[in-house]
Amino acid sequence: PLPTEPTVIERMPLALVKFRIAAELGEVEANFWIGYIHSLGYEGVAPNPEKALTYYRTAADAGVALAMVELGKAYAWGQMGVKADPAEGGRWFRKAAETGHPAGQTMLAECYLWGEAGLAKSDADALQWFRAAAKQTNLAAALWIILIENCPSDGDRQVQALGYAERGVHESTNLDDAVYWLGKAERFGFAPAHAWIAANEKLGTKFPAAQIREDGATAYEAKKMPEAVALWQKAAEAGNPNAMLDLGTSYFYGEGVPKDRKAGVAWYQKSAAMGYFPAQFKLREAESVEVLQAAVDLHGAGKKDEARPKFAQAAALGSENAMYDLGALYENGDGVPQDLPHALMMYTRAEALMQQDAGDAATRVKNRLIDRANVELGQSSLRANRFAIAQVAFEAASAAGNPEAMLDLGLTYETRTDGLADNAKALSCYDVAAELDYPNAKELAAKLRAKMAAAGIAKPETKPAFTPKTPAK
Repeated sequence: PLPTEPTVIERMPLALVKFRIAAELGEVEANFWIGYIHSLGYEGVAPNPEKALTYYRTAADAGVALAMVELGKAYAWGQMGVKADPAEGGRWFRKAAETGHPAGQTMLAECYLWGEAGLAKSDADALQWFRAAAKQTNLAAALWIILIENCPSDGDRQVQALGYAERGVHESTNLDDAVYWLGKAERFGFAPAHAWIAANEKLGTKFPAAQIREDGATAYEAKKMPEAVALWQKAAEAGNPNAMLDLGTSYFYGEGVPKDRKAGVAWYQKSAAMGYFPAQFKLREAESVEVLQAAVDLHGAGKKDEARPKFAQAAALGSENAMYDLGALYENGDGVPQDLPHALMMYTRAEALMQQDAGDAATRVKNRLIDRANVELGQSSLRANRFAIAQVAFEAASAAGNPEAMLDLGLTYETRTDGLADNAKALSCYDVAAELDYPNAKELAAKLRAKMAAAGIAKPETKPAFTPKTPAK
């Protein structure tokens, strides 16, 4: 369960909170990202391999390819406290590859390349899976194809070149870094590296893409958006994934360029395909924005049955605004049966993600639930003739503006048999409930007024011993 104490929430990284919420709402891939954060440590979260493994297993069993890859690594090489079982590792790598995910295809290909994870060494099988991944613009796979097809498997110079090129594949987060390491490979006699560098080094060595991207960030901070976008465009086209992310955000939200969400998502996808971790977050955010807009449009058109699943989908993707909207639906019974506990849950989750209105909404619903509990306590006490408890409970809820409690308080004053009945106070309560348009209040007031008149009792100008607040709508 999510923590609700503000001090705990402040200590917990926002990313981890988002993914926990998404997992609770049924987004199975979120379990992988929770595991990933616990595996490496992220924004103050200490690495916890055992916890990471638990989340990876949950996600893998649900069909998430990235989690299958991590489980495969754990078994193949005895990581995260798991006893090494190469064959089991290979089984998970194959399952991941067969989902069509490039990470799974690349990992299976590497195992064939080196004869690991219980698989026989096979360049042919490695090439088959690398090519499948390369079709999805996977940088590592494209580089490995070059290595396999052009680099002999023996010879000191070739081995040294392969080592440098491997660093380019495994340690690079963008093409700039890959080009750097392949440049080292070239100097050790790896001729194919030169062709790869020439094909991708579009900006020359004087102004590498990473520096241009940083210049764009500087222009952004100075609020020079057209200049920032132009620089990011240049760096992105040269293959820098950071710049692709920045450019995608500019298009998606219309910052410095006309808003074009399709173009923004396309740049996010290119960045993510290069293994840039933050792009995964942005893709989820972009999807949640689109789904939430569809939900709002459906709701506005009166198609509430179709809107609710969309709100839920956007919330599962991490949209705090969708969580807030779901809370409002359940609080007000808008297209769904009214469910205050569910509303409070959604508001609390939105508040944890810093949604600006969620805190007030959560407090409001908590108070309504407290009022509901007081009304139920009062009603059960009244049925058991525990009039003093019933009076206290109804008064507490009435003071918060609950018209049902006001009516029930009137019934308590009118019907109690402990010698403290008070028809005048009962009538005052009925009148207030009637002013709040509560059902049957006018009828009960009229009956009691007639009863008092028949007995020659005039209602004094008295009011309840408290002032009820206007009830929340």
